[in-house]
Amino acid sequence: MDFLPDGSGLAMTIAVPEAADTVMTVIYNPLGTNEAQLEQVLPSVFRPLIPELAGALSGFPIPQFFGLSLQGVEVSRTVASWRCSPT
Repeated sequence: MDFLPDGSGLAMTIAVPEAADTVMTVIYNPLGTNEAQLEQVLPSVFRPLIPELAGALSGFPIPQFFGLSLQGVEVSRTVASWRCSPT
């Protein structure tokens, strides 16, 4: 998650996982298919769909509380001190 460029909301960023990081397990198999083959094929079917999912989760505005608007703050550390600045 990251702040929108104008600081008014949060943006979602979802990257496509590596094939080695994608594991699917069949929990319920009412059709009686070969579970081992299905578990090998499903990641290659779903991995290309992840960017579309990321597009659907584009972002959302940061709500106001008691009339106060919240903004993001960037925190960074130098060798001897901390620095906070608005994003």
